[in-house]
Amino acid sequence: MKILITYLTGIGNTIMFIPTLRTLHQHLPDAAVDIVVRHQASKDILERINCCRKIYVFNPSIHKTF
Repeated sequence: MKILITYLTGIGNTIMFIPTLRTLHQHLPDAAVDIVVRHQASKDILERINCCRKIYVFNPSIHKTF
């Protein structure tokens, strides 16, 4: 199963989401969970808990799409 979680906008939202992410990992240990965050600091936090396959940083002020 593949799960993409988008778009954690701030560090506070990222920290508040950690219990949900751990519960998801406990109930679906074989799921490939990818997350899109806005800040590098959020990516650094999520990498420490080791519940995700891949974490992408996307900041619209830096990554112009149009």
